[in-house]
Amino acid sequence: QNRAMLLSSSEKKFIEKGIDQNLRTDGRTCMDHRFFDIKTNVILSANGSSRLKLDRTDILVAVKVSIEEPDTLAPDIGKACCSVECAPSASQNFEGRGADALNLKLTRALQDILHVAVDKKALCI
Repeated sequence: QNRAMLLSSSEKKFIEKGIDQNLRTDGRTCMDHRFFDIKTNVILSANGSSRLKLDRTDILVAVKVSIEEPDTLAPDIGKACCSVECAPSASQNFEGRGADALNLKLTRALQDILHVAVDKKALCI
């Protein structure tokens, strides 16, 4: 499901005015950037991991890989699965089961991307 982001005419004019004035809503010019830091291999128990810090945003991603038997109905097609978990410490709204809906939404979106982007036949050994 490809959903285009729609802007109202007021929002479009606001953005165009900012571009014309070389000014973003946070006070930076169009060419100013925010400091960011990326580190890789930060979780030793994962097959791959990285951490991105951008201003007050801190994102940690880990990848685990396993070799499994293919489905007997499709022995020449591999599998690509994912799961997204937002840490309860990321927001007060995520305490308890507060992040479940977001986790499910993000997992489904990433799963949809994997379904199209990954050649599952190439996953077979």
